Amino acid sequence: MESIGAAIEAPQSTRKSRRNKKVQLLPYEQQEMQARNATIAQYQKEKSREESKQRLYFIAGLWPFWVGCLMAALAPEVKEILAPFNPWAMRVIFPLAAIGARPEIKVASSISGLLPMLLLLGQFPLEGLLARTIVRGRTAFWPVMTQIAFIHSLGILYVVLIYGGITRLGSL
Repeated sequence: MESIGAAIEAPQSTRKSRRNKKVQLLPYEQQEMQARNATIAQYQKEKSREESKQRLYFIAGLWPFWVGCLMAALAPEVKEILAPFNPWAMRVIFPLAAIGARPEIKVASSISGLLPMLLLLGQFPLEGLLARTIVRGRTAFWPVMTQIAFIHSLGILYVVLIYGGITRLGSL
């Protein structure tokens, strides 16, 4: 049994000694190795530059969302400015908040008071994200604004239908 153990240990000890040996490269092999390492380093730099450019393009492409966030920050002040023109001005500018204030929306009583304010703050960022996904490739200003106006007009139409504005207009 001892001879089997010695036979098994012998190749392992030679493997360790082979790993510890430094291989002497010829001068032209050293130059090739340095050139290969320089090429790899340059490729990695270009790849990281390209990835950072793609990240910046993605973040810049979300400009409708960022504009929506800015508008959401201004929404409470706009609500105060439009208070004298209530209820129609609020329903036109903030249709989601008007929908959230309706009693037909069945939510918990603790959330029912917060829902109009949450929708007031979340309406414009949501519209921005929706417009961004619709016009994914074209991030020019006017196509995005057209989509946002269309989405917003659908919300206004829904509010008008809910509040019965068309039936009142028809009876006049």
